[in-house]
Amino acid sequence: MSEFFLSVINMSISAGWIVLAVLVLRLLLKKAPRWITVLLWGIVGLRIVCPFSIESVLSLIPSAQTVSPDIMLDRTPTVNTGVPMINNALNPVLVGSLAPDPMASANPLQILIPVAANLWILGIIAMLIYTAVSYFKVKKRIGTAVLLRDNIYQSERVASPFVLGIIKPKIYLPFNMSEQDITHVIAHEKAHIRRGDHLWKPLGFLLLSLHWFSPLMWVAYVILCRDIELACDEKVIKELDCEQKADYSQALLSCSVSRRSIAACPLAFGEVAVKSRIKSVLNYKKPAFWVIVAAVVLSVAAAVCFLTNPATTTLGNIEGADLTDDILDTTRIWAIRENGESYDFIGAVPHDLLRDLANIRISKREVSKNRENRKGTHSLVLHPRQTEFDPTSSAMLGIYINFDEDFKTVFLDGDAEPTLTYKIKNPKEAKTIYESILACKTEEPSGNIDSSIEAVTDKKIDSLKEKFPEYFSCQTSKGLEVYVWQMAHNVYNCGVMPGVNRVYQQQELWKLATNPATLYEMRIIIAYYIAIGAVTKDEVAIIGTQMYHSSYAYTLDERYKKRVRELFWEDFPIIQNPKYTGYIAAATFDIDKDGRDEQCTLGHGPTSGIYTFTFTASENGEPEYFNIFTTGYMALSFEKLDSGETVLSGQIGDDVKHMKISVENGNIVLDGDTYTSYWGEQGLDSPYISRVKTIRSFDLEGTNMCGFSLYDDGTFSFTFSPVSSYLGFGNYTWDDERHLTLQTFDEKYVIRFTYENGEMVYHATDDGVWKPPFDDGDVFTPQYYTEVEVK
Repeated sequence: MSEFFLSVINMSISAGWIVLAVLVLRLLLKKAPRWITVLLWGIVGLRIVCPFSIESVLSLIPSAQTVSPDIMLDRTPTVNTGVPMINNALNPVLVGSLAPDPMASANPLQILIPVAANLWILGIIAMLIYTAVSYFKVKKRIGTAVLLRDNIYQSERVASPFVLGIIKPKIYLPFNMSEQDITHVIAHEKAHIRRGDHLWKPLGFLLLSLHWFSPLMWVAYVILCRDIELACDEKVIKELDCEQKADYSQALLSCSVSRRSIAACPLAFGEVAVKSRIKSVLNYKKPAFWVIVAAVVLSVAAAVCFLTNPATTTLGNIEGADLTDDILDTTRIWAIRENGESYDFIGAVPHDLLRDLANIRISKREVSKNRENRKGTHSLVLHPRQTEFDPTSSAMLGIYINFDEDFKTVFLDGDAEPTLTYKIKNPKEAKTIYESILACKTEEPSGNIDSSIEAVTDKKIDSLKEKFPEYFSCQTSKGLEVYVWQMAHNVYNCGVMPGVNRVYQQQELWKLATNPATLYEMRIIIAYYIAIGAVTKDEVAIIGTQMYHSSYAYTLDERYKKRVRELFWEDFPIIQNPKYTGYIAAATFDIDKDGRDEQCTLGHGPTSGIYTFTFTASENGEPEYFNIFTTGYMALSFEKLDSGETVLSGQIGDDVKHMKISVENGNIVLDGDTYTSYWGEQGLDSPYISRVKTIRSFDLEGTNMCGFSLYDDGTFSFTFSPVSSYLGFGNYTWDDERHLTLQTFDEKYVIRFTYENGEMVYHATDDGVWKPPFDDGDVFTPQYYTEVEVK
């Protein structure tokens, strides 16, 4: 009930702005027909009863939600009227008097709002009782009325003419009226009925009953009743001459009665604003056509501007940034200082504060079309803790939220293309949220943006010395040069060379590809050199490069090189095993028509600059055919046609090409309507073929690229998403041949399955904060496996 009551309050406040607007428009439309003014009050009624509204850039409603539905739980209860002056006056009072006391058992608003909601219900009941009592009192008074003609009745207990009834309205007249007055009164009351006023007035009172707590709604109802009478007067007198208008005015005067209270019914002839109505009748002139047209246009514009909500979005949805709760749950925050070169580590930030940050309202229309050469005065950096493991949040790595000096505009920057700049609807609110986040700063040291590095342990160093002996024997007199190249999306390899006074030849750098390290491993190696005093951090150059054995396409420009440098020094570098770069697609079918199915996989090729992919066909985990193909850039997948034949599908935009797959003279052959050729006939002797046997492979049921493979060296690779080339790597163990545990290389996260009837059933775990894109109990079906003992 409390939430519904708050929504009614918001509707009432929104309608209140329209009431003020209509009051202004009534002054501007003095010469317009009064029926147009009545229609304007209809805008107020629609706004009151409609629980939703479309958004429009033309909307003049300052705020569609003045009171937040979560205000009862807010630590600092505030309202957002859309008018900063009003907010500045109200919010300090609310915070000072209604902010929750940490020592109290309940938030004050958790008590006050339910009480107010109950009072609101009691007020509605009182208004309805008043209406019912008033109606039955009138009905009792006219119980002796006699029929004059048609639906017209007379009664000695009627003081002034009126219309009563909704379905079959009747006109009631006093006995002592003159024939001249009766004529004008009946014309007036019949006009009421033809216009439907006997329906609109009770409806208006019913809406007033729902919003009885709003003074503006009472003002609106009173003036609506006046405008109804004025519109009805105009309808009657527009064809009368001056003498008849005088008679009509006399009838108004003679039938006038003093009104002691607001009535829902009836429609009494002389009950409302008799003096102003007489002046209006005597001064009436038929409005010019252009005045009517202008009034109608102005009314339509008012409807568009006040029946729609302001067109806004939130900071969390700016150009599809999608700062969802799942992302915010795993976020660490830095605040960049105004010099742009150093930061403060904020540490743990309450989730509701992060949600407030994401919910900052911004305009949908950009301030400018510029995406470059901008700098925020106040900047926050959001970094999801799980970027290196969760492909669904990898695009969120290092989101920079940049506010201007006065918190009036904002734009996002980071790994993806920078957003445009947008206007903030409530700058003071944005500033308050920003300062509240800064207040969460921990005691951890701050520093340069790229200053963090893992602690070095003897265990890690001994392991890496054994794996990369050549990387621990570099001369450091001229510093070190770390070369970083990309193998796939979020898959980076590294090598280190001594600093020299010349540029390394590409052939020299290619030697690094024979034993590459991950970013994670290379950071520890460099940390070792720094720890023993061989180099300082400033003497380590991080250099982006390209390698012959990677077909992943990227432009080696200054922006990319800068990104690689930042990525290397980030607190949570991407952790990858360089042995595997992931597969593009996999399927099981009989490629050589020998009656036995082969396990066919596509992987990234060994070239740079042109697109290549590997095609491996294995039987029982042992490679049977292998080749490398060159082709244009396209999305590759296996597709089974209606005929039962499996083909290779290449998609470029909406265009899909099919390539038939066969084996000729021991080589895989692709034949179709797209250009594909050998990158040399490699065969099983190719140096690029993987020598690690896949003993089992499972895919998430219903997908073709979300699954994992187990290898005979005790490691696994895991593709987490069918739309990402990201792979996770680690070691696996079996327990009683039924329970499988996959553990990532950093020994922090585990993925558990139970082996049931040849299938793997996933079991969710609370270890860490890793959230996979599949659910507890999801089934992974076998794609192929070899009959080997897997204990």
